[in-house]
Amino acid sequence: MNTLQRSIGLLVCAALALTSCKSKLTCGEQEGLLPANRQFTALLKDRRIPSEFHPGPGGHNWNQWNARLDDVLASLSTYLNLMN
Repeated sequence: MNTLQRSIGLLVCAALALTSCKSKLTCGEQEGLLPANRQFTALLKDRRIPSEFHPGPGGHNWNQWNARLDDVLASLSTYLNLMN
């Protein structure tokens, strides 16, 4: 992770820490971003920010996103209902 990526990661950590939002990350196992996503997940964990990381088969494409869409929408619905 380079300096810019780490800085952006720290800013996202700060924003997540100020909310009750739990971050849910997904990434294809054949995706070039897999190492950076694992590092970011470790950064969140180090800062005790609630998060989940779900790697899965595939790359950075519609098939990967479509496979996760139901779960992401269910999590978003749960979060929005908790805010009311």
